Amino acid sequence: MLSMAQLSARRRHVRFNASEILEIAEQIKCNASRFYSEAVELFADPDIRNTLLELFDWETKYEDIFRDMRKRLSEQGREIRPSEFEYDTLPHVRAMAGLTVFAVKPYPLRRLTGRESKQEILKRTIKNELDIVVFFRGLKNFARDRAARDQIDYIIEEEMRLIDIVKQLRQAALVGKASAPIPVGSARF
Repeated sequence: MLSMAQLSARRRHVRFNASEILEIAEQIKCNASRFYSEAVELFADPDIRNTLLELFDWETKYEDIFRDMRKRLSEQGREIRPSEFEYDTLPHVRAMAGLTVFAVKPYPLRRLTGRESKQEILKRTIKNELDIVVFFRGLKNFARDRAARDQIDYIIEEEMRLIDIVKQLRQAALVGKASAPIPVGSARF
C-alpha cells in the first residue's frame, strides 16, 4: 500500500492534456446517451419518453461537440501528445470516464423501474450531472496546463447549464406546465 507521501508524489506526475480531457468528456457523454436511450424503453408515458429522448439528444450532441473540439486541437497540432505518466500503473483516460455516474454499465439504470414520475427522473438527472461536475472539478487538479484547465472549465460550465435547464424542467413538471426543448450550446474552442 502506498503512503500518503507516495500518493501525493504520484499525483504530481499525473497530468492530462486538453485532448485527453475532451476524450474523457466525450466518453462520459457517450455513456450518458446510452443510459438515456436504454431508459426510454422502460417508460410508456409519452411525456417521460420525450423528456428522456431530449436528454439523450443533449448528451449525443455534446459527445459530437467534444469529439469535434478534440479533432480541431489535433488539426492545430495542440495538445495531442499523450500524457506524461505510465499507462501500466494508472488508468487510461477512458477508464477515468468510468469513474463517473455514467460508467460503462450505468448503475442509475438498474434503479429505474419504469414507474418513476417525470419529477423523479429529473431529480436523478440533476444529481447525476452534479456528480459529473464534482468529477471534473477534481480532474482539474490533474490538468497539465492552462488549455486543459480551460477545457474543464467549459465542460463544467455546460454541465451547470444543463443542471439549470433540468431544474426548470422539473419545476415546470411539478406545476404541470409543458416544457420547452433542451437547448444545446456551442463549442467555444
